[in-house]
Amino acid sequence: MKNKTLVLIALSSVFALNACKKDSTKSITPASTANELVPLTTAQLLVGKWLIVKDSVQTFDFKTQISNFQGKLIFGNSDFVEFKENNSGDVSSQVGFDALYTDFGRLVINPGGPGTIPNLNFKYQVAPSVASLPPTLFIPNITPIAGVTYSITNLNANSLVLHYETNIAKYPHDYIIKEDIYLSK
Repeated sequence: MKNKTLVLIALSSVFALNACKKDSTKSITPASTANELVPLTTAQLLVGKWLIVKDSVQTFDFKTQISNFQGKLIFGNSDFVEFKENNSGDVSSQVGFDALYTDFGRLVINPGGPGTIPNLNFKYQVAPSVASLPPTLFIPNITPIAGVTYSITNLNANSLVLHYETNIAKYPHDYIIKEDIYLSK
């Protein structure tokens, strides 16, 4: 009889503890979703004035790296790109334009060819990431004859890397050009 009484006391204690546990979790209410911050989209993070910090270009002929034909661009506080909310933008200087748009085909295939007059004002489009591909920045009218599409990488409130990669096949060469433009706010 004592054993039955002890078992009943033990069971009622377990049920009482479980009941208390359930009551305590019911009394805690989750925070309202209206007060939570919604993460900014890529397009929203892109808006603002970005100083051009570095332009890294690697050029290959098949798998052999060749010297940097672009030369060394030196950036200062006057070299920036500004992306506006209305999907328009401005490049502040010729050096900034040279970083943002380099006519790789003219420089590699026809180095004596005529240069184009830069368009320091432009429209742009941002496409969100798809599957495992990063978001992209497309500038369709950076020059009168061509546009450029960059992959947007390492984007946060203070830094951004625009990555561009192209292949220019001109027999007997197969040029592969990779560019990373580093920007900061």
